[in-house]
Formats: sequence, C-alpha cells, structure tokens
Amino acid sequence: MRIILSTHPTENAHSFAEQLVNEGLAGCIQVQERATSIYRWQGATHREVESLLTIKTPTEMVSKLRTRFLELHPYEVPEFLPLSVDETLANQTYLDWLRGLDSNTG
Repeated sequence: MRIILSTHPTENAHSFAEQLVNEGLAGCIQVQERATSIYRWQGATHREVESLLTIKTPTEMVSKLRTRFLELHPYEVPEFLPLSVDETLANQTYLDWLRGLDSNTG
C-alpha cells in the first residue's frame, strides 16, 4: 500500500481527485483545502495557497497512477511523493477495502 502526498491548485483539486478515483487509480483521496506552501522556484521564494492531497492506492497501481497524475496535473513540476505503509500495523479490513477485496463495498 502507498500514500502519495501532493499539492494541487485549490480551484479544481476536488475534480482532479474525483477523476483519479473514478478511473480506479486510487481508492481514496483526501483534499485538505487552504494549505500554504512556501517554496523556492526559479530563484525566488513563493507563497501559494493550495490544496494538500493525500492519495491512497495499492502498490501495484502507483505506476499507472503516476502516469495519469502527471498527464492531468497543471503544474510544470508536480509533487508526487509515494510513502510506504507498514501493513503489519495497519487496519487489515481497510487495506482489503482499498485493494478492492471486500465484495461488500459498493
């Protein structure tokens, strides 16, 4: 299982997240609005209000997700940071749902 952290322009972060979920590339994406990012870009310090995306997906989907993510994302250099999940400590029922193994979910 992987958690991918990213930022996105706030004005269309929800539709971006919905598209990735609808395409089956992520089981869940949380959109946290109004995160302030302070960063260096092209020799200057910038401050932007963005949405923080927390994307949850099975490990085997990361490559497909990354390809589609980079196609759709409006930034020249979008943040895409996959983090590993310690599956021995995670809620196994949640992991099964995320993998699509629980046939009782809609």
